[in-house]
Amino acid sequence: MKIKHHNPPQNQVQKLISQGLHPVLAKIYAVRGVNDFSDTEYKLANLPHPDTLKGAKEAGELLAYAIQNNISMIIAADYDCDGATACALAIKGIKLLAGHQQADIDFVVPNRFVHGYGLTPEIVDLALAKMPQAKLLITVDNGISSIEGVEYANSKNMQVLITDHHLSSKDLPDAAVIVNPNQPRCNFISKNIAGVGVMFYVLMATRTALKNHNFYIHGTIPRLDKLLDLVALGTVADVVKLDAVNRCFVHNGLQRMRNNIVQHGIKSIVQAAGRELNNISSFDLGFAVGPRLNAAGRIDDMSLGINCLISEDADYTQNTASILNKLNLERKNIETDIKEEINLHLDEIKPQHKAICLYGEDWHQGVIGIVASRFKDKYHLPTLIFAQNSKDDDGLIKGSGRSITGFHMRDAIDAVSKMHPHIITKFGGHAMAAGLTIKHEYFEQFCQSFYAYAEQNLSEEHLQNIIYIDEELQEQDHTFELANLIQQQVWGQGFSSPLFANHFKVIEQKILKEQHLKLKLALGSTIFEAIYFFNNLQVNDNIYAAYELSINNFRGKQMLQLLIKYIE
Repeated sequence: MKIKHHNPPQNQVQKLISQGLHPVLAKIYAVRGVNDFSDTEYKLANLPHPDTLKGAKEAGELLAYAIQNNISMIIAADYDCDGATACALAIKGIKLLAGHQQADIDFVVPNRFVHGYGLTPEIVDLALAKMPQAKLLITVDNGISSIEGVEYANSKNMQVLITDHHLSSKDLPDAAVIVNPNQPRCNFISKNIAGVGVMFYVLMATRTALKNHNFYIHGTIPRLDKLLDLVALGTVADVVKLDAVNRCFVHNGLQRMRNNIVQHGIKSIVQAAGRELNNISSFDLGFAVGPRLNAAGRIDDMSLGINCLISEDADYTQNTASILNKLNLERKNIETDIKEEINLHLDEIKPQHKAICLYGEDWHQGVIGIVASRFKDKYHLPTLIFAQNSKDDDGLIKGSGRSITGFHMRDAIDAVSKMHPHIITKFGGHAMAAGLTIKHEYFEQFCQSFYAYAEQNLSEEHLQNIIYIDEELQEQDHTFELANLIQQQVWGQGFSSPLFANHFKVIEQKILKEQHLKLKLALGSTIFEAIYFFNNLQVNDNIYAAYELSINNFRGKQMLQLLIKYIE
């Protein structure tokens, strides 16, 4: 790792300061490309119009027609947090828009261990078995590659509305309507919205269509913003780039959560995670709430998570949140076991290649994605982890990949697929994350091709894990005011939380839980509490540390705390 300092454009910094932004925040925002104070207010009125998202207007008309004519609808969801929140948003949103019409709507979600990913003919049959009267099938967070599934649904006299955000292939399904910012000839300004964000846009378009049809002529037009907590959670948990549109979603969702405008299910999961709604942050969504919801799809069945999100029964959601908590603990234990086994193999792989590609016959398919993420972070290398396919003994194995900046994971898999068409049966994903299924007998050939692609496309500069620092704060700049300001903002993928750096004298240090360091650090005459995660090595008397400024709430007492990310 290397520490480098950001150099924000000074004219931009001064402009933001003159508009009323805190001087430190002005530097942070200027570095991240924010041009005006109004860009930090995240007003919903400034979101791009739904008509600019290809297919959204047509989808709105389709759903409006279904609502007005009492057509039965069924959602085909994905089994991750984005898919679960998008499904809950679709059900709650359509019911909200339908009002007294009482929309007939239900959902199915594939079990990753039984059905695999996406809208397949098998899932269509599952949908019809659950809701034989359904005439409109709506996919959320999937479907853009489901050519066979859509064709089969059409043969069963079902219309299909695809809402997705994944990259599309050359051929698209023959759906009634497709809404996806990444489909060909879509000029929507944000290519980064998650599946739940796409569904929110479809609901906005549906409300407009219903208004135009005079559906609300004798009643109040429903407000969709009360569902933004779902959009915020799904967006953060899917680790999509937090561009201006996504930051607007997350900011407004967090504001509503802090004001207790929140779904019972999310509130229960927040409480089970030991977090407080009144000061919840994007960090909490990404590292406490999202993982608990994801645990249902990784370990059990995401139906559990979706039912928690859509339920209006507080007792039910509290009980379900407790179950999700236990599943998350189980996920952590499984993850630890796999990581320990992988560590035994890395000495053979890491010195030879610019990527990591491993398979374990007994590894749990539900956690390989998060394990890949851990090793990508630890070694700053593109990482693919494979596990046995759960569907009988069909000779297939499934892989999940996570990448680093400068290496497009889906393009890398696509390149291998084009070189060796016989190896990969299906794949999909994004630049930073992708999944695939391959034939087990070709695993070694796949790895060698993947390593060769990484060798050709990763420079030494890409492989340098550079830590960028926003500023070296002065002793007096470490204030509750600044820490609170930072905590209230939206940070995440592509819009990183601020990092500061300083030279400290170590006053005291002790190891917690055999893996973290609790420190007392002196900067001038001020002593700071600090935590250094994921490191069980004691540090020297004097250090240069990169850290986040945070507030530690413990037993009703608040104190400033430095979360150390790197010690040089």
